[in-house]
Amino acid sequence: DRQVYLIDEKITSRPTLRLLDGIYEIGRILYPKRFNDVTCLKEAPVITRAQFAEMFVKMTNMPLKTPDYWHDIQKRAANRHKYGSFKDVDYTGNDYKFIETAVYRGIFYNVDRYHFYPNAPVTRRSIAYALFMYFDLPESKPVVIKDIKASDPLFNQIEAVVGLKIMGLTRGHRFLPNGTVSGNDVFRILSRAIRISSSDN
Repeated sequence: DRQVYLIDEKITSRPTLRLLDGIYEIGRILYPKRFNDVTCLKEAPVITRAQFAEMFVKMTNMPLKTPDYWHDIQKRAANRHKYGSFKDVDYTGNDYKFIETAVYRGIFYNVDRYHFYPNAPVTRRSIAYALFMYFDLPESKPVVIKDIKASDPLFNQIEAVVGLKIMGLTRGHRFLPNGTVSGNDVFRILSRAIRISSSDN
């Protein structure tokens, strides 16, 4: 079908436990509806940072980040997060692969070196940042947002996603940057971003 996929050889050709991640990646290619299913996440009343990472990676079909010794261990700045160094992430579980992938792709703002806070609710400002950083969004018109100042470091990102109607405002033109969102809300937001980004291209 003229569809060619690249898979990191470190998770498919070496006899380590990373083969489980390799099998998972192949599964996502062959059976995307099953392996990228977010039905359970949509039911969450409040989405956590870990759940948002999983939902984002699955819905965008983002390839999993796998650790590279030279790049991730030796060349990274000493004060930045290195793959596997989050003290509050269970690296024997399932969430780590989505968290590390999302962090590596830069969709989380101002990440702590050793703590990801996976169980903390993801905020609306964090979602706006992720959308702006990942998607190739078209230009948007300026909008009035009463609870975000132009001096806010994420003002441009928030204004862009609101201007494109990917994320909305309250009737009082407030964005509620520190507000939480449900799984269904995140699903709708990501679906709109994917649609707008793909239609523009």
